[in-house]
Amino acid sequence: MKKEKRANGPHTVTGGPANHTEGPANHTGGPANHTSHRIRAGLLAVCLTLGAAIPSGAWAAGKDPRQAVSGDEATLTMGKILTANHAGKFPGTLRNVKYKLTAVRGFDNANESTGASGKPIAAENMPMPEASAAEHHQVKVNGTNAEITVGDFQTAERDSDTKKSRVTPVKIKFRRAGYYLYKLTEEGSDPEKVPGVTYDDHSYFVAVYVTNKTDDAGNTEDGVYVHNITSYRNESGKENYQPNLSDISGITDNGGSDATENVRENLAKVGTSDGEHPNRLEAYRFWNDAHVQDLVITNNVKGNLGDRNKAFEFQVKLSGLEPGTAYTTEEAAADTGDRTDDGVNVVRASVGTIQGKTLVSDDSGKAEFTVRLKDDEKFVLNGLPVSASYQVTEQASDHIASYRISGSGKTPEIQNKMKDNDIKDKALSTEAERVDEADGTVTVAFINERNLATVTGVAESTGPAALLAIAAAGAIATRRRKYE
Repeated sequence: MKKEKRANGPHTVTGGPANHTEGPANHTGGPANHTSHRIRAGLLAVCLTLGAAIPSGAWAAGKDPRQAVSGDEATLTMGKILTANHAGKFPGTLRNVKYKLTAVRGFDNANESTGASGKPIAAENMPMPEASAAEHHQVKVNGTNAEITVGDFQTAERDSDTKKSRVTPVKIKFRRAGYYLYKLTEEGSDPEKVPGVTYDDHSYFVAVYVTNKTDDAGNTEDGVYVHNITSYRNESGKENYQPNLSDISGITDNGGSDATENVRENLAKVGTSDGEHPNRLEAYRFWNDAHVQDLVITNNVKGNLGDRNKAFEFQVKLSGLEPGTAYTTEEAAADTGDRTDDGVNVVRASVGTIQGKTLVSDDSGKAEFTVRLKDDEKFVLNGLPVSASYQVTEQASDHIASYRISGSGKTPEIQNKMKDNDIKDKALSTEAERVDEADGTVTVAFINERNLATVTGVAESTGPAALLAIAAAGAIATRRRKYE
């Protein structure tokens, strides 16, 4: 399956949450006409660090053009993309995904007087999002943390057969000029840990730069506005990393280059608001992937006494499925068919239920059923979630059983795993195997063999000529008895 490319490097987000493009950040405007005034130098350094260009010299001398299109409220859009490796095979139980937005720290010298150094703003004094009670887009605030819900993934709405996306906007109102840093992490889902779904363990830092309003002459007025918002991607395994802010003039105690070694670095910038919408930014989307694979059970009869009309019984045990979820058997994998339409006794469930041509797992995510297969017949179970387990046991019969397990993937974890019985009337079982993404479609191929027993007293090395001689001698003896 061809996946949509995920942008791990810099790109620009323009015009709001939906319209983002890859490539270098799109900085607008020219260099500022800064003076020896320390605050001008500080502002330039901040803008260079955050990736937001100061507009033309008009702002240096008077009012920032962004002031007219911005306000004191920042809108951050939390996004989630769910992909499926098989078309249409989205997890049926996933309802919502949860994020946590945490206040990290701030600095109050966005455009203060030249003599002021950066004064830290404690996390508990930073503004937090407004609470929201929407069913699938909730925002709950508890101190310096906000829990954000993004859903609903159980609806049929989708971007394509292999992608669903959902967003939840959060709004933060600012009353004080400064630089504010928040951290965004994925905290799980509802229900927790859906089988087959991999969760995004990256985190993102969101920096909001707020300045005082000014008149046309550049004099400070009451009120503030959001000048720009920037987001940084934090790679997996670096949970303690933060953007390095040590080159921002006038900011002290920022945990920059003087902090503990390997705890701060220049994180990849993945989005910055534009001049038309400086107070809006999609705080980069998290990705979850739903991986499922098919399970195929085949039967082949061999031997000069093999019974091709015999229905051999196979017991299949499954665990780690989505609870109460239907798994189809009618959608063929690699031109295989199902056996559910040949009679009521072909498939029967002892754990979970059979409903038409689907197998439904129980409330604990387990299923157990028996399938009967004759020679050259197959049974296909579609869409088992990765990390689920399966075990197949052939019941004892008057044939000698063996099996081979193989995966269709390019580099499958399971490769020609095999086992053979040495006698008939003996059950044969696989181990409890795990569904792995690399395996692709897994085939458990059973062989049942029965041959004519070797004639007692005739050595295995006896050739055709010797057998003909024995047969001729028998014929002569029979003719003599006939004439006596």
